[in-house]
Amino acid sequence: MNNFPDLPFRVREGSIGSSNIIYSIVGIGISVFLWWLFKYYYPYPNLTFDSYHYLMNMYLDTNAAGWPVGYSKFIRLLGSGSHSANFLVGIQYFTIQISFLFFFITFRLFFSPGKWVSLLVFIFLFVSPISLFNSNHILSDPLYLGISTIWITQILWIIFRFRPFMIITQAILLFILFYLRYNALYFPIITVFAFVISNTKISWKIAGIVLSVILIEGLIQYTSNEMKKITGVRQYAYSNGWKQASNGLYIYEHYYNKEKAPPKGKFTELDSMVRDYFDHPHQNVSLFYPDQEITLGSFYMAVGGTPLYDYMQKKSGYTDWSLDFHRTAPYGPLYRAYGNYLILHHPIGYLKYVVLPHSLSYLTPYPEIFTENLPAFSLWTDSTYGKVARDWYKLTTLKVPDRYILLREYIMRPYPSIYTIVHLLFVLTLLLFIYFKGFRLLGGIHTYGLLSLILLCAGNFVFTILSTTSVLRYQPTVIAIEFTLVCYFIELILLFEKNRPN
Repeated sequence: MNNFPDLPFRVREGSIGSSNIIYSIVGIGISVFLWWLFKYYYPYPNLTFDSYHYLMNMYLDTNAAGWPVGYSKFIRLLGSGSHSANFLVGIQYFTIQISFLFFFITFRLFFSPGKWVSLLVFIFLFVSPISLFNSNHILSDPLYLGISTIWITQILWIIFRFRPFMIITQAILLFILFYLRYNALYFPIITVFAFVISNTKISWKIAGIVLSVILIEGLIQYTSNEMKKITGVRQYAYSNGWKQASNGLYIYEHYYNKEKAPPKGKFTELDSMVRDYFDHPHQNVSLFYPDQEITLGSFYMAVGGTPLYDYMQKKSGYTDWSLDFHRTAPYGPLYRAYGNYLILHHPIGYLKYVVLPHSLSYLTPYPEIFTENLPAFSLWTDSTYGKVARDWYKLTTLKVPDRYILLREYIMRPYPSIYTIVHLLFVLTLLLFIYFKGFRLLGGIHTYGLLSLILLCAGNFVFTILSTTSVLRYQPTVIAIEFTLVCYFIELILLFEKNRPN
């Protein structure tokens, strides 16, 4: 039963209105000005290790690789019109900014936050240097972040104001996200939730769910078949198998000498090599301190001389530890199974040595590429990966004055702490909101809208801590949503208290 039937703050859906038009004009104006100013001081894109692999996959026009090839296809698509690197990073930046504007206007439209909430969220979204620095990297993250923000915003439209065309656009957005990053694996759960509770006839609900599933499953099957053509093994994401085994080895080092014998069967030889590696002098690594080694938490899957690479070399006869996925992909299924075996046999170790440190890195993500990262401003000069980058974008240098590199590091330095504060405030205000029975007071459709946003944040947390070390460039969309909800929850909690019956 509603204890506050006549509350004056009952949420009502708004209209586009003049204020939203003003916000839109100002937001676009700020974005254009900041990008122009930014490119004046940082005229070249930033390229990291991953950038060159995306570009090589683009050059080879492969349909399967170590990462999803959607971003490489995007680079090639833009290249049909322009080979300007600044055109690419500009598209990335304005995709993020337009997606933020879409989310911001939609949230105001459906939840009617107060003026101070709107202003704080607007400033947080549009006066943010992380969007500038993030977008300037030739990486899939900026594009993924922008499109994922558009996707979750359309989820709100499906819940509040469903239209039949959203069945198609939702499926297309999900398809693109799956094509860009593996992180979208939990998104279909939210899509199903949105269609199930949307106010429309059952046939539209079924159509929305089925079409999304068909497109995603089609992509998975196509990628798996292409992977088999190239590597001889049918699988969707081979690198996840290497990552699972790597996580398992972070655990196993603490337990292997307490177990009498290697497991029998297909893991025996691999496990014997792992034990031998740990028995001899080796580099000590820990997910609690991933910044102390070059891979930031993927040591066993990316460094030569470790057991996973030694086993691959022994079985395949390779004499080097190249990251060429033609060599590494066939071992994905075995390593996934081995990693699962180690995790299932050491569940406490998994929580202690993987989930806990990953949770800490999620709470305070590592700056990674946003540190004083000189390689990001240095163009590779080799005749393979570097040549592709130089030729495709006609680049001769990425160099900017050292003071600007230091300035970037100085500007980005507070962000891990800022993200920690936002994460903690999100959890705290959500708990207070639940304590004040806020969902019951808001009513069904607004509760469902908030739950969809909370599901995204919770899903991102669970997906990340179970698999990888979190870094700053992965989190801007989730942080934007969490900050918006923090401000909104605080506003409603204050109103609850103000209108509480004596």
